[in-house]
Amino acid sequence: MKTVDQQNVLLDTFNLVRGPRLGRGGSGEVVLASAKHDPSLKVAVKMVSLKRKSGETDFFNEVSFLRELRHPHILKMIAFACVPQHGFILMTYYQNGTLSSLIWSEPLKGRRMLGHVLDVTCALEYLHNRYIYHQDVKPLNILLDNQDRAILGDFGHAKQARDSSAKVREWVSTPGFYGPETRKGRPMCPFKLDMYSLGVTMWLLVYRTHTIHPDPLAAKDYCRKVREPYRRILLQLLHKDPNQRWRAADLMRFSVWNSLRAPSQLTTR
Repeated sequence: MKTVDQQNVLLDTFNLVRGPRLGRGGSGEVVLASAKHDPSLKVAVKMVSLKRKSGETDFFNEVSFLRELRHPHILKMIAFACVPQHGFILMTYYQNGTLSSLIWSEPLKGRRMLGHVLDVTCALEYLHNRYIYHQDVKPLNILLDNQDRAILGDFGHAKQARDSSAKVREWVSTPGFYGPETRKGRPMCPFKLDMYSLGVTMWLLVYRTHTIHPDPLAAKDYCRKVREPYRRILLQLLHKDPNQRWRAADLMRFSVWNSLRAPSQLTTR
């Protein structure tokens, strides 16, 4: 059966009509779909190729996490299915798109930008408390809901460690979002690597550039022209020494102490 035919079978299973493509990655694509009985009801559908073992592993890995995770800043999976060589994840559709598209369409003012960063930090603290690391935090994987809240998605590379002290030797994040410790060939803290990727994301929101420098801080004179408290956050998230780099909980505490976000807004459980 051809790929298009298999995809149509999957869509028919959920009584859906395929719409335009929303995004594309190495293992598949995300398309918009609407209900046959009511075109105003829309969902996002991630279609993944299972031809390679790695694609199959990533697909079932993502499904297993999304089935268990319940958090207001983490993407919600509605259902999943698969046929030979293809997997299918039905997800909430966020019509405001991704943080990546927002970066290039309009400058984000400080409070709004920080709000998105703290939304993702809430999601990461929730994950890290469960010893889960995302491994691909970047603007393209951060969606925006109709209340302008950031939603962390794409759990294809996520993994669960045995405890909070676990170390990894490999990191498969998108180039440009790697922490500097990945170049040293030593065991690394995956949770601090997630935070470095969040720092790069914030750096992109501040500077609105396509280029990600190997040392973002040095490339911009250690953010001397960025006003506080945003500069402090960037310096801590992008710290070369992972032992000095902030954890998600550190940033959450900093945001409360500096009245950047009320404690009632910190949903991390």
